[in-house]
Amino acid sequence: MFIRTVFAALIAVAGSAAVALDDPQTVLQDPMGSGMWNYHQKGLLGDPADIRFDDRVVLRAPDSAEDSLNVPLLVDATAIPDVKRIVISADYGPIPHILTYYPEQAEPKLALRFKIDQATAIRASVETQSGSWHIGSTYIDAAGGGCTAPMPMPLTTGKKSWERFTGGSGPPRGARGWWWITRWTPDLPMASPSSSFRICPCRQRTAPRWRGWNCTNQ
Repeated sequence: MFIRTVFAALIAVAGSAAVALDDPQTVLQDPMGSGMWNYHQKGLLGDPADIRFDDRVVLRAPDSAEDSLNVPLLVDATAIPDVKRIVISADYGPIPHILTYYPEQAEPKLALRFKIDQATAIRASVETQSGSWHIGSTYIDAAGGGCTAPMPMPLTTGKKSWERFTGGSGPPRGARGWWWITRWTPDLPMASPSSSFRICPCRQRTAPRWRGWNCTNQ
């Protein structure tokens, strides 16, 4: 009986130590109640000590994703002074890190569309120049499964890593997208201030009459 009691106590101590190792150094009360937040707080943000949930970081998104492949999101951190970067992530996304935005001289505010494959909390983690983090959150419901889930990489491209392929870490290998801009070009007689040109940030190209970007794999 004594040996069994000692053994149970050792298991309890070991379990408590394991839980303590998994916890971030600053444990927050997550308003979304997500089981993945502590993990992403450490993995995506580097486990900062000065971190808090902050209502001044505003996220606007639909309550439910009508189209899981094309979900709109607005992030507004203009109420936070001296913003260095904004990390946008989905707690239960197949690739949790959506993007990192460095506003520099621009406003710390952006709108985007992205894909989710199940209901998830969405985060906008704002780091200031002093190193403090301010977290805004919202929740988007989605059906999940089926066509919203990514196909296994080896079946589609022969590559093993979705994140590497789409630019989640390192230079982009196959991600494609268009930037639409409006510009006026004096040497194009048919152009007007409402003319639209597609710009893709992949590789620079000089064309005879306008300068753009060639969207080819590198």
